[in-house]
Amino acid sequence: MRATLSQQKFLDSDVATEVRAELERMEADSTYNTQPMYAATMVEAKTFVKKHMDYLCERPKLDPQQYLANLRLMTRIKQPV
Repeated sequence: MRATLSQQKFLDSDVATEVRAELERMEADSTYNTQPMYAATMVEAKTFVKKHMDYLCERPKLDPQQYLANLRLMTRIKQPV
């Protein structure tokens, strides 16, 4: 993906560094479903971190902390009781 100026500004920010670290932590944690994304047009799978960093780059008005909070809720693997 080619980054626009605003996307590159986000990627260079401290917020993006924190978000990337949190996404990597989630990816390493087995209690979250962080499977790679596959598509028919892709040669190889897109990682969990790459997918969500791209999403945040494309939507500069989105609050990254709120996005992460929602992502944690949506990807959490429910444990049987």
